[in-house]
Amino acid sequence: MKAGGAQGVRVVLPDRASDTAPAIVETQYVFPSRKAFDTYLRDHAPALRADVMKHFPPGSGVTFERQIAEIACELE
Repeated sequence: MKAGGAQGVRVVLPDRASDTAPAIVETQYVFPSRKAFDTYLRDHAPALRADVMKHFPPGSGVTFERQIAEIACELE
């Protein structure tokens, strides 16, 4: 995580309606700036994606989705 520039990560497991529903795992990385995120995409993400594809190739039933968002505020 730190080597890629992220300052934090959360793994979120949504409540599943039934045991037969597909498992969903959401991983949220927090970068200190857009520049740090762009550096991660350029320098670290390609190798990580290639490694993931070795373990979960197309046709394995595992799908991936990316959303990029900006934190508007954090409440405590």
